[in-house]
Amino acid sequence: MRDIMNREIIRVLGLPFRSAEAMVEANVDGALQLIAEELRKDPVDIVVLPELFTCGYCAPCLAPYAEAMNGPTMRKFQKYSDELGVAIGYGFAEVSGTERVYNSWAFLEPGVDAKVYRKMHLHPSKPSSPANEKDFLLPGDSLEPLATRMGWMGVMLCYDGCFVEVPRTLALKGADFIVWPTRSGCYLASHSLTPVRALDNTLPIIQVEGGQTGAYMPLSAWSSAASATGNVLASRKDYMPFRVELDIEEGRRLRASSDAGGHSLYVPRRPELYGAITEMSEHHQNKLRSKTAGSRINTGKIYRAKLTGERKVSV
Repeated sequence: MRDIMNREIIRVLGLPFRSAEAMVEANVDGALQLIAEELRKDPVDIVVLPELFTCGYCAPCLAPYAEAMNGPTMRKFQKYSDELGVAIGYGFAEVSGTERVYNSWAFLEPGVDAKVYRKMHLHPSKPSSPANEKDFLLPGDSLEPLATRMGWMGVMLCYDGCFVEVPRTLALKGADFIVWPTRSGCYLASHSLTPVRALDNTLPIIQVEGGQTGAYMPLSAWSSAASATGNVLASRKDYMPFRVELDIEEGRRLRASSDAGGHSLYVPRRPELYGAITEMSEHHQNKLRSKTAGSRINTGKIYRAKLTGERKVSV
């Protein structure tokens, strides 16, 4: 990290690596080579690799490709981190003791114990679909910023970032910046979610998307990064390494301000009014059920009216 005129700047290298399905060792060795090549050009503070970088979404069961925290992949990356003096984060399938595994992202710094974040929100889709994550993944249960030598870092994995509560919670818990490793097939960047999430929370965010080759789920990639004011710092629809500088002091200043206009999102907050965001009481659940049931009933009445020629339908 460097200081430019009293601004704390984090230099980030994003690697939107195109993983070969199920080829863990080849993917890891390829990424290590790429990291070494890039750092010979210019140093960075952190290298960010995508979600499930080691194996990709390669099979209905990822257990054969899963590793423990101290497995061979982590040992290789830790060695590089120590030798090159750089922080490295990468996505991998983490063993759980069952056939379902964790979708995890490990963060390594020189001479420091590894940290891990486990994806909390599992992407829903049709049962047995390759994208129905609850069929083969287990959810994590912690949303805490990670302490790093660069500041407090929030992590969210792909679908996690679709929930507005996630980056705001990380910000309220002290995150200075967010890394967002993904594998969405260009969905997230195509909907401009990175600058939106950054602007909504006055937090710089870098989203690094993984591509994928193979017969099971080939995917393209679109990565992006944005400043604490939502300005786009990078937008890359390819697999080439890219660099961004995140100004974390800008976000800290804005989050502490009461006179920055639309960027003053914390001091003027009225949390006593926001309880419904996190509450799903039995009353709310019953209300949702009644609305759904009522919709089905009303649809049936309208359909019957069309068949019988009735002019008025009670709804």
